[in-house]
Amino acid sequence: MPPRAFGLPKDETSERAARPGSLLAVLALVLTWTVMLYAATFVVVRDYYTTHLPHYDSIGAYYVMYSIVNQAAAQGPAAAAIQALRIPITWLQPLYALLLAWAPVRAPEYLVTLNGLLLLVTQASIVVYLRTFGVSSRRQVLAAFLPIVPGALYAWDGGIQDLRRDPQLTLLLMGVVFASLAYVERPSWQRGLWCGIVLGLTQWSRDNAAAMLLLCAVPSAVVAFRRHAWTSALKLAIVPGLVFLLFAVPYYWMTFDQTLVRYTSTIWGVGEGRLASLRSFWLTPLHMLLGDEGRAGGNLRVAGATVVLLAIGLAGVAAGALTKQVRLVPRRLLSRPHLTLLGAGAYVAVAVVLYNCLLLGYGASWHAMPFQPTVVGAVLILVAALGAVERARPDVPAGPWWNGVVAAAAVTIIASAVIRMGLAAPPAVGAETVAAVRSAALDIDTIVGNKAVGIIWIKGFGRHHVRYYLAQAGLPPPREFESVANGSGDPIELERPLADGDPRDVLTARLERTIRRFADYVLVTTETAAYEDPKGELWPYRIGRPAIDNILADPDFVPVARFTLFGRPFVLLENRLNPRPGPPARAHAPASRLHVEEHS
Repeated sequence: MPPRAFGLPKDETSERAARPGSLLAVLALVLTWTVMLYAATFVVVRDYYTTHLPHYDSIGAYYVMYSIVNQAAAQGPAAAAIQALRIPITWLQPLYALLLAWAPVRAPEYLVTLNGLLLLVTQASIVVYLRTFGVSSRRQVLAAFLPIVPGALYAWDGGIQDLRRDPQLTLLLMGVVFASLAYVERPSWQRGLWCGIVLGLTQWSRDNAAAMLLLCAVPSAVVAFRRHAWTSALKLAIVPGLVFLLFAVPYYWMTFDQTLVRYTSTIWGVGEGRLASLRSFWLTPLHMLLGDEGRAGGNLRVAGATVVLLAIGLAGVAAGALTKQVRLVPRRLLSRPHLTLLGAGAYVAVAVVLYNCLLLGYGASWHAMPFQPTVVGAVLILVAALGAVERARPDVPAGPWWNGVVAAAAVTIIASAVIRMGLAAPPAVGAETVAAVRSAALDIDTIVGNKAVGIIWIKGFGRHHVRYYLAQAGLPPPREFESVANGSGDPIELERPLADGDPRDVLTARLERTIRRFADYVLVTTETAAYEDPKGELWPYRIGRPAIDNILADPDFVPVARFTLFGRPFVLLENRLNPRPGPPARAHAPASRLHVEEHS
């Protein structure tokens, strides 16, 4: 049934574009307020990393970006670009670091601006979609800030203040849906170009983006075949498809082999019980909207703040209705722009859950981060719901008072975003501990130099922290004994869970053997009970104690430095069983004795 049959107002059902003169004002307001959001995010992230250590998974992202900046400074942009294109898990992060290589950006608060730029991409796509249907400028501005409403985007393990690939993929998937729907509603080469660019950036955001891209392309494909003849609908794919291939072909050409190995040998949790997974995750879309999904880094405080934000929005609408300033028109949701978004939103949320649970068999006990794209569905529904509210007198020109209403709503959403970042932050370890870990990393590097080192610890401090702080200081990474062992035909992988069928004695013997053969230095805690923790997730910390006890008791492993980190004693041992020649020290300042208690 055509929309006019429902008696809908013309400006919500026609296909004419909004007045072009309003576009600059919309873009200026969205840009200004988004810059405000990321100015606040800059401060939050800077303060966070003063009192918190970098955390998994963002620690690897920052390390890679620091390394690209270092390589650009030492060997030039061309060498850094080649290295960036060899990174299989994402191209967005290393290429963004390459763009910033001229600036002093070895700090998280500078690099996380990438998320702000991707939010702008999504906001632009929302504006394009709403302008397709002549939606008012004020509604465009307000809708542009709905992507930052879901609480899942504020976890410190995947929020927009974090540099993980997950929020970047999620933000861009929102842009994909809005840009592709706008394109099939009113095709043009410009819109096709924009759609292809957003699709390409999404593929670059992470290695396994293809499945989510296919899921999120379904709504626009359905609309295309309903609105156009089959041949015309297929022709619509040409422009965005060709642009997408310009991004995707070189990406897969450079990274496919590594991605295939990664997803066939090292990924956890796939192929487990389908129904158990569905029972565990079927309410994930709601939890992702609120931000209380603990398995994705959420908590009840974030959920409470999200509920308050949604309640403020509903209270504002109710107050407007009581004062006869606004009216609710639920039948607007049956008009094409809103009904399309409602259907697409419900589909995306359900499809993401079914894909992960029933197709992949994602384990019920694992992290919930693969379900974050359900946020895309929530945002689509929120933007659609905005259409059910209109001014009580839409025939009378809106006065300046309405500009204030929109500004207050946008600022409230931004303020809630900043508040939830703080509520999501885990307990601080303190600036003194952060300084101690940074100092320990530099001291270990000074002692070890270019020789192989094994850092057999991961809780709060480990090899990833050493890499991070060395790269941030402009230094090359440590030479890790695992890579030496793997290259010598005696492989060992320290960061994987202990499976039920794993031969425990074999693993423990391998740990001791590879340390003796390939590690010139090894860092361990002398509290060796920590290597037989029954609650430990990774195998060296559940069954590794006999190997560590033997190493500590061996007189050929000589203590050269002692550290105390998080109240736990650590010792750096030099392996004198197989002395190897090589430069003993890096070309930087001598080790500090502030956190190194003893040097031989």
